[in-house]
Amino acid sequence: MIRFFNHKYKTMFDFNTELAFLYAVFSFSLLSIFLTAWVVWHVEKKLDVSYKFFLLTIIVFGVGILFEIFQFYNVIAAWQWEKIFKGLFVIFFTVGVFEMRDLILDLKEKEKPQPPIFEPAAGKDQRQQRKTVKRKMLGNVKK
Repeated sequence: MIRFFNHKYKTMFDFNTELAFLYAVFSFSLLSIFLTAWVVWHVEKKLDVSYKFFLLTIIVFGVGILFEIFQFYNVIAAWQWEKIFKGLFVIFFTVGVFEMRDLILDLKEKEKPQPPIFEPAAGKDQRQQRKTVKRKMLGNVKK
């Protein structure tokens, strides 16, 4: 008697919870790729660089999930792909976070109030002009 359901190779229509989970994660990674690409398209300069690294990180993650799906169907040989993709993921994500950190530090630096610049001692005429300007600002101008 031949068993039809006990075959050696997995087909696309076999239900497996691990495979269903991989497909769900892969679908969300594709959605994340499109959303991050949209952000990269609409922002500029330093934020753009940071999000480009985040986009690259998500692409590496998605390709890693795709390789797991291929391994499940025996399309590619089982190898240590996950370690390579995890390493690349961490590297690109860290670089993206550093770029974002630099952007935030630059914004904080621009928000700091600049100390007033004092002019060197001026002649008598310039001092008198400054006093007049101060009096006008305070509202007690001698006429």
